Amino acid sequence: MSTVFKTALKFACALGLPAVVLLMVSPVHAGGADDYIIEASSTVVEPGTTGETFITLDHPEDVEAYSFGLVYDSNDIDPLAAEVGSAVLDATGPAGPDFFFVDLMPASVPVTGNGLTVACILSLSFPIVTIPAGIQQEITAITFDCLPSATPGAEIAVDFSDQLGDPQILLVVSVIGQDQFLVPFSGIITVFEEPPPPPGPSFVRGDANGDGTLDISDPIRIGVYVARGVNQLACLAAGDIDDDGLIQLSDVVSLLSYLFSEGAAPAAPFPDCGADPTTDLDCLNSPCQFQP
Repeated sequence: MSTVFKTALKFACALGLPAVVLLMVSPVHAGGADDYIIEASSTVVEPGTTGETFITLDHPEDVEAYSFGLVYDSNDIDPLAAEVGSAVLDATGPAGPDFFFVDLMPASVPVTGNGLTVACILSLSFPIVTIPAGIQQEITAITFDCLPSATPGAEIAVDFSDQLGDPQILLVVSVIGQDQFLVPFSGIITVFEEPPPPPGPSFVRGDANGDGTLDISDPIRIGVYVARGVNQLACLAAGDIDDDGLIQLSDVVSLLSYLFSEGAAPAAPFPDCGADPTTDLDCLNSPCQFQP
């Protein structure tokens, strides 16, 4: 155990804090060459899809068995299954470990989240099978659901715990039949937040002739387009007064009503330059595009 970690552990004990609390919030690997470290991977997942959390070990000696509890700090993450990781299969072969236990609904899971416990013994008889000493050894792969209710952009902590199960499942590995307590490092699940679509061309709805002024010439230009059926408008969206995706006689009537009969104003963007909220018609040219 490193000097830094020993000092922090003594400080936690002096404050009456459980050692596991200190370990769970430790921001970086403070461990030395003699520490046994368990770490949860971080990932990005979309609402309504499945994802995976990978659990890895750093250990200076061969490991015969391990156990841990894991908490997802949100009810929007629902663990579905856990399987042995590649390091276990490399050690045991296709037959897998002699004992592998998973509880997806362990006792004492916080009401604000979900969790699971895992225990694995590679072999229960001679010859004893072990995971050779190493770093970033994948011991468990956990599949989870990210529910559709998950908030885009949310960051959900993936924390280890020695408080789950009855009896409680400890954060330990077995080395030559002796417990070695694990230094845990949390992961983060980031709920994917789709970037907003790029804004469309800027224009003023109703300025059909693109002269920067809304007046009687604009309904005339829209009327010519409707009557002739050919594109006389450099910005089609500007002629769609009610923003229904169509340019028709009702748009001429609506614009005349606004100009001369106190009718409803054109749909946004109006009266200032802006992007089309519906982006259903093209706007190839508009005086707004040339404003600084």
